[in-house]
Amino acid sequence: MKHSTLLIILLCLLGLPMSCFAKQRNDRAKVALQYIDKGKAPFDYIADKLRSHKIVAIGEDHWIADHSEFLCDVLRNVGYTADTHISNLAIEFGNERDQMLADSLAFGKKWNEAFANKILLDAPDELGNPYKGYRDVLYTVWETNMQKPDSLKTRILLLDPDDIPRTPEARDENIANILRNCIRSGKKTIFYAGQAHTQYQTRGQLPRGGKGYYYNYPSAAKAIKVCYPNDIFSINLWGGFMGSYGYIPNEETTWTLIDGGEIDRAFELKGNNPVGFDIDADFPLTPSQLYAGKNSGREPWSENPDNGDPYTANLKMKDYCDGFIFVKPVKDFSGMQLIDIYDDVWIATLADRIDPPPARTKEEIFKTILEWHPTCLPLTDK
Repeated sequence: MKHSTLLIILLCLLGLPMSCFAKQRNDRAKVALQYIDKGKAPFDYIADKLRSHKIVAIGEDHWIADHSEFLCDVLRNVGYTADTHISNLAIEFGNERDQMLADSLAFGKKWNEAFANKILLDAPDELGNPYKGYRDVLYTVWETNMQKPDSLKTRILLLDPDDIPRTPEARDENIANILRNCIRSGKKTIFYAGQAHTQYQTRGQLPRGGKGYYYNYPSAAKAIKVCYPNDIFSINLWGGFMGSYGYIPNEETTWTLIDGGEIDRAFELKGNNPVGFDIDADFPLTPSQLYAGKNSGREPWSENPDNGDPYTANLKMKDYCDGFIFVKPVKDFSGMQLIDIYDDVWIATLADRIDPPPARTKEEIFKTILEWHPTCLPLTDK
C-alpha cells in the first residue's frame, strides 16, 4: 500500500512540470483569443484606421502570394467613401525614378503592362521583382481607379531611393521623407512594405565579420512615429518565420510557424476566420519570440547587450506595431508566382550594374531567383 501511494505521489510530481507547461502553452492561446474576440473583419478594421490616421502601414512577408492578394482585396473593398479615401498607395517595390510611369499607369485610360514591368524591373532586388502578386497590385490600383470619381482615385507612390550605392538607412530615410510629405498634405496613405520597414524598429547591423558595435538607425515607420505619433498606425499581416532569402521550408507546415504556432492555434479555435485586431503591451508575444520560430535556429535576444544590439529581449510586440491582421492559416500560404518582365536590353546591362552578375540570360535569372527564394512558383506558359 505504501509503495503504491509513493508511486502515485512520484508520478504526480514527475507529471507536474509537464502539466504546468501544457497549461502555460494553452493559456497563451487563450490570452490571444481575448484580443481576437475584440477584432473586426479586416476591411472594416482598415477602414476604421484610415478614418483616424493619416498613415496606415501594412507590413507584408515577402515572396508569398497571399499578402499581396490581400492588399488587392483591400483596394477593391476600401476607399470608396470620402472618410476612407486612399489618396496614396506607397509601396516598397518601386523606385522613385519611375514615379512618372506610376502616375501614368494609375490614372491612364488603358492598362499599360509595359509600364508595370518597368516599375518591377527597377525595384530594389538585384534581379528586379518578377512577381505576379506585385504586378497584380499595380493592376488593381488602375482597375479600381477606373471605377471611381476623380476625387476618390488612388495614386501609386514609389518609395525606393534612386541613389546607388547607398547607406543601409537610405531606403528607410527616403520612405520616411515621402510619408512625411503625405502627412503634411493631409491626405490618407496606405504604406505597404516589408515588416522591417512598417514596424517601429530600431534596425541594427553588425560590421562585416559579425563582430564589433552595431550600426543602428530607425525604420521608416519609427521615424514617422517619433515625429507624428498620432498619425500612423502599423499593422502586421500574420505570417511565418522569414529567413534571409525568403521562407524556410518546414516538413510539417511548409512555413516555420511564429513562436511554435501558439498564436496560430488561437486563430484555429476561432475557425480560422480573417480578422484584424489591436494589441497592447500584454499581447503574448515579444519580438524575440516572434522572430524565433520553432526550429529557426535564431539565437535568443540578450536582455542587456554591451555592443549596441537593438534587438533586446525586453521589447514587446506593442513596441513594434499596433495591430495584426490574420488572412488565412500559414500552412495554406503559396509562394509568389514568377512572371516574365525582362527584355534583352535590361538583361544586357546586368554585367554593367552587378560585378560579377548573378545571371547573364533570362533562363539563368529565373534559376537564380528560385535558388534564392525556393518557395516561389516557377515561370509558366500561361
